[in-house]
Amino acid sequence: MTSPFLQLILLLAVIIEAFVFALPTDTNAFQLETYTYKVTTQPSTSLFTVWTAPPSQKILQSKNPPTTPVNSNIKVYMARNEYEPAQIIIRPNSAISSLQVSKPVFGNNIQSELYQVTYINLAAASDSLGTSGMFPDPLTPISDTHTLSNLNANQNYIIWLNLRTLNASSAGDFTASFTITVNGQNYILPIQVHVFNFAIPMKHHIDSQMNLDHQSILSSYGVSGTGTDYWKYVNMIKQWMYDHRLTPNSPLWSGGLTGKGASPYIDYDCNTGKFSDPYGAWGFVDNVNKYLKGNSIDFNNASGIGFSSFMFAGLIDNSCSVDQRTSTFCSISRSATGDWVQGNNPTSAFNTKWWKYMKDTQDYLQSLGLLEISYYYPFNEPQNTNDYDAVAWYSQYIKAKIYANTKYPNAKIDIWVPVLPNFNPSVSWERESKYGEQTWIYFLDSTKPPYFNPITIDHQGVESLVLGWYLWKYRIRGIAYYAFNSWSQNPYTSPALYGQNGNLFMQYPPSTNNQPIAYGSNNHRFVPSIRLELMRDSLETYEYLYLLNGGKAQASSYYPDVDSLVDMVVQSTTGFSRSDDFYYNMRRVIGMKLGGEISSIPLDQLTPPIPHTRALLTGSNFYINFQQVDGSPTASPLIVNGKEYMKIGWSAYSDSNGYGWYGLLDQTKYQYLADTSVNDLQRSIIYDDYGRVQYFEFVVPNAVYNVTVSCGWKGKSYSNNYIAISGHPLINNLNNNGGYIVGTISNLEVRDYKISLNMGIAGQYTMLNYMEIIFVSNVTKPYSPQPQPIPSPRPSSSVPVPKPSTSSIKPQPSPKPSVKPQPTTSFKPNSSPKPSPSRPHPQPSSPKPFVSPKPIASNSTHNNATHSNPPRAISKSLRVSESGASMVSLLFHEIKYQPTLKSLYIGNEHVTLGLTRDKFENVTYMYGYGDASTGSWVELYPCQDFLRSFVSRVGKPFWTLSYSDPVYSNIVYIPFMCPFRTPTGTSVAFIAGDLSVFTLSEVLKDSVSVFGTADAVLLETATENVISSSKMDYATASLKKLRESENLKSVFEIYNSTIKSHNIGCNKDFIFETTLHYISSKRICTDTAIDWTFILYIPKWQVVGEVIVALIVSIAVTIGVIVIGLTTGVILALKMPMQKFLEAMRSVSNMELDKISIDKSYFYELSVIQTSFLNMVNRMKLYRAFIPGFLLAELEENMKNDEEGMDNSSKATDIFSKKSLKSNKVVPLDSLMQKFELGVERKEITILGLKIVNFDLLLREFTLQSLFNFISEMFEVVQKLEKSSKSQIGNFDNGILPLIFNGGISLTDHTLKAAKTAELLKKKLEEMTKKWKKISDNNAGMSMNNFYCELPISIITETVVCGNIGTNDSKTFTVLGGYKNLVEAFKINDKYRIAITLNERANKVCSNNFYTRPLEVVTLQNDLNLCEFTKIYELGESSEIAMDEWMYELQQQETKGKWIVYNEGYKLFEEGKYSRALKKFREFSEKNPDDFVVSNLIVLCECEMKK
Repeated sequence: MTSPFLQLILLLAVIIEAFVFALPTDTNAFQLETYTYKVTTQPSTSLFTVWTAPPSQKILQSKNPPTTPVNSNIKVYMARNEYEPAQIIIRPNSAISSLQVSKPVFGNNIQSELYQVTYINLAAASDSLGTSGMFPDPLTPISDTHTLSNLNANQNYIIWLNLRTLNASSAGDFTASFTITVNGQNYILPIQVHVFNFAIPMKHHIDSQMNLDHQSILSSYGVSGTGTDYWKYVNMIKQWMYDHRLTPNSPLWSGGLTGKGASPYIDYDCNTGKFSDPYGAWGFVDNVNKYLKGNSIDFNNASGIGFSSFMFAGLIDNSCSVDQRTSTFCSISRSATGDWVQGNNPTSAFNTKWWKYMKDTQDYLQSLGLLEISYYYPFNEPQNTNDYDAVAWYSQYIKAKIYANTKYPNAKIDIWVPVLPNFNPSVSWERESKYGEQTWIYFLDSTKPPYFNPITIDHQGVESLVLGWYLWKYRIRGIAYYAFNSWSQNPYTSPALYGQNGNLFMQYPPSTNNQPIAYGSNNHRFVPSIRLELMRDSLETYEYLYLLNGGKAQASSYYPDVDSLVDMVVQSTTGFSRSDDFYYNMRRVIGMKLGGEISSIPLDQLTPPIPHTRALLTGSNFYINFQQVDGSPTASPLIVNGKEYMKIGWSAYSDSNGYGWYGLLDQTKYQYLADTSVNDLQRSIIYDDYGRVQYFEFVVPNAVYNVTVSCGWKGKSYSNNYIAISGHPLINNLNNNGGYIVGTISNLEVRDYKISLNMGIAGQYTMLNYMEIIFVSNVTKPYSPQPQPIPSPRPSSSVPVPKPSTSSIKPQPSPKPSVKPQPTTSFKPNSSPKPSPSRPHPQPSSPKPFVSPKPIASNSTHNNATHSNPPRAISKSLRVSESGASMVSLLFHEIKYQPTLKSLYIGNEHVTLGLTRDKFENVTYMYGYGDASTGSWVELYPCQDFLRSFVSRVGKPFWTLSYSDPVYSNIVYIPFMCPFRTPTGTSVAFIAGDLSVFTLSEVLKDSVSVFGTADAVLLETATENVISSSKMDYATASLKKLRESENLKSVFEIYNSTIKSHNIGCNKDFIFETTLHYISSKRICTDTAIDWTFILYIPKWQVVGEVIVALIVSIAVTIGVIVIGLTTGVILALKMPMQKFLEAMRSVSNMELDKISIDKSYFYELSVIQTSFLNMVNRMKLYRAFIPGFLLAELEENMKNDEEGMDNSSKATDIFSKKSLKSNKVVPLDSLMQKFELGVERKEITILGLKIVNFDLLLREFTLQSLFNFISEMFEVVQKLEKSSKSQIGNFDNGILPLIFNGGISLTDHTLKAAKTAELLKKKLEEMTKKWKKISDNNAGMSMNNFYCELPISIITETVVCGNIGTNDSKTFTVLGGYKNLVEAFKINDKYRIAITLNERANKVCSNNFYTRPLEVVTLQNDLNLCEFTKIYELGESSEIAMDEWMYELQQQETKGKWIVYNEGYKLFEEGKYSRALKKFREFSEKNPDDFVVSNLIVLCECEMKK
């Protein structure tokens, strides 16, 4: 009975804390809201359930709806000039053939549009936070009235409602009806929009650069030509981006100021330095007026506001150390080295003209009023010193200011754009505060947990919501993404690229097959993603913060009113709130403040929902040992120095545990030291073997704590240990010097129910041991914002700075062990971490802790009035009052019926809780209050003794002695006390609740009834009061009446004569008998101060009679069991093995040979069959290894499809029945039989050949084992690609391994698949050969120095004869012809050291998707086996969207590629124009001096010119 009541008291304590500590001063007080709830329709229906959730919650199709709370409408909060979405989730309770939805119509300048959430299949999770399977992301536009067909039962169907308010919208609440129609019946769902009385700015205050492919959108929507339709869509695209508060990389497309290499796009006079623009809509000025100044009705409704930033010039490619300028300017050719950093000649003819052109461009932009929003993007992702030197050298002549480069100190960069994991707040703050430089950020597929990534589909939406808060906290001015809508592969069916779901697209094409639609067929509506809509939501939140800051942009100073809120959401670069409700409540309260609905923001009330029950354990300490949970130390519980430590390892965060890690955990390690000179805590070590940053969260109650962390490894030194606690650097880039570093951060105030731990600096080791979290006091009220360690030297302020939490660090000598040492296996990590497979991150500099000046005046007061005349009637309310005596009183009804509170009184204020109950029975109540400081108890008397020890029991609920109510003396109670500290921490208050003895008596009656006529009594040991008895109902009996009851006299006689004199110890039993009874007694003692004596007495005659009956029944049952057991045993001995055997046969038919498991039968005949069957299976496994991979894959896929089509509705009850055998038959595979038939055909195929250069050298110099290992690893790489590309591996001969496309499996795009496979294969083989090169360097006799281009690849597309050749007993799939051409092509690879070559036929297909260049004309066999001249080409990078490449898009006909000049020269060479070709080849050679191909062509040109 203690446990349920204790849970209730703890729950009531949480309710009290939520209300008593934050009393609103405004008339319209702010209350936290829940955004996931069930919604009732009018009329109600059982056909379906309607519910809603925050837009950031990505709802799976199978997710169950909530049962509570239940609301009658869906509420949306918006400012004016804002977009806001809502999710309407419809879940049929049974299948529905047709359901219609109709959008709400509001008026008041509130617009609405409908989308349906579409699910796409994710083949694999993006990372540790991701998932696979069906996942929501595309938002398919639907009409205002839309019909959904064939809805499945218990599956979610989501309508995404996009709402928009205009500047002209009025403030207030507005309701419209969303209608669901089924079978002609309308079900109304009210949508209530609350419009705040302010508008977010139309002007963007976050800049962005989104690489938008305009032409892809035009093509996908069936737009042709350049007429009215063309310009309509150009304007639509610009408006779409602006409405999402994003800027495309080419906001003036299809016009602009500059072209490729920053060359002039409009007319520029090299002599006068003047620009002229006669091109209208295809030029510059007209587009400036429309899109940058907003002076056109076609964009932003001629509001005079346009895009806030403009890239006026860009780069050519990613090579920072290479000159990115146009090759010819003002009739002067640029020298690749002489005019660049290598030549260091700024006064050359080309550079002189160029610097003047840059100055003229600046003046021209200034004359148009565009200079402040314009920027030049000349470099992308500098990687090394040479790159940064080139950046600095060039920048100093463009903007002569300061940039930190020692070689060129007068350079200037205005905007730095790091990928998020490389972002260093300390450096960013320094550059801005000292030099006025901005920081933007961007995201890649390598942006993995613990960092947030709003691009990743299978991350929850909070990673999009946090963006605006993050930008404000770290004063980041812009965002960028390198591919907003790359649809080169279908995002609906292939959403992953480079392991990230969603990479390269935030918007979807209009057709799910990625084919163009007829113009206007979808009402000209674009298809956003959930990620795109949430990104807009977050950027709008940034505008809320901007307005809260008085309409001032963020700067390198501190804004208490805004930053105090932001610090509650974002704690560090990896630590941020993951509570959806918290984000929407925070945004709503800011909206209420900006709209004048509240006078101040109630910081005390802004806390996330309680995430775990551990958050209720107020006043507790927590001790954590980081170790392998099932490894050493093995002691359980683990107790060191009298403290019990939780064992926590590298487990991902889970809500059920309330703790865990966010990050990539695939390379995390454990170590337990054998050294016994340190205790178990510091013998335990966890670390990341790749030196990656990790982030840990642990749920705690809101309170003030001292947190201690130890890191180190005895005998090993690591120079860059880093630990931060809840964003506060603690162990900051320190060397453990062969021992340990123990740091403590003091007075850490927790208000979000969690303590976080940041671990590690990228590329460096941190060795983590343990963490101790020690309770100091409850949190102070009102909220006083803590210093946030934004690592930046912010300028001093006149605002008073509160005293920060202190931290201390001390190197610790190795302590003596506190437990017996245990032997362990030693593991020694390398002195430096292994290289991370992702992009290396620069090491962050040591951040300086920043003390945030955030004094917040109290906005709540406690009413100190006490209630001297409380109600005496039965009540369902809670009253809480606080004074110097810390008085608390509680009224509640019977625990047995799960009481709920109806209302709450705080001081004189009354708050309705809104909790209801249909039935209240047996209600009891009490009233009283206790004074913890004096130990007195008013009215509830005999509790004085317990109250005197009250202070020592804070946080430990306990029971007091029983009593009769002095007013209602016929009711007896057992009081329950829950002490807690008051907000000031100087006194102790308590919650007191009473359990009536009637409840216990009822339970006792039910429990004892199983003993027939037995009786039981509970006595209170200290008072000998009867707590309960199974004899009678004590609901109206006082203590006095209980003691005088005739029914209990015999009990007291037994108690006084025997039990009492025996002096039973706590939790001890005492059993004896009298003439008439068997008696069992037990003294029950608990840590909640219960001390009761339980007495059970059973008549002897009842026991004897029951024994006789039991014997008779047991004999009969035993006989029956024996008979049934023998019969069942015989049946099962035959049936179970046979069932197993049939299941194994079925697995064989499906070729699932690895799943076969048979339990050996004890019947000889059956065991012989089983043995023979297993021998057959083992032989089949051997044979299967020689079946071609493509054929095996198709065979197994066909088997799987056949299996899914079988009728499994009937299950056999008799293994020998016909029904059973029939239901388990295998469907014939007629569709595949032709794959095994003998015969050949003529068809076009593509052969991808992989060659091992100097194969003979390998045979001579490698040992047989090394040769086998090398070739096996190569085959493993190729086989993985074989399966994914649906190709097949041919015969490995003479060092060449062919991969055949469109051979055994028909492929429509086999040549393109081969090219893409070659690109992936090249990367995989590069990694493999690097590894083997290292192995060979370390082993004598194994040299791979002759390997160039790793393993060259050649692609040949031709028509061949292929098919199954042989006999019916022995056949093989063979390609006749083709290999000879492959050998010839490899000669070109060898001659020029080319990685990938392809023949002319393959090039015709691939040149649209890849950069290629011709190499040489050779003689190959054609389809008629006749020799003909044909070109061999080199295959370069993809021409679609290259990884990490930022493309500058001006004209749709513009192309890029490093071989443009080369290809121009080759064309001239073919035409016999050798002198012009030679000029092109030399120009190319200057940039590519090591290119053997162009060197050969230069020689050929010179020879031809001599002729």
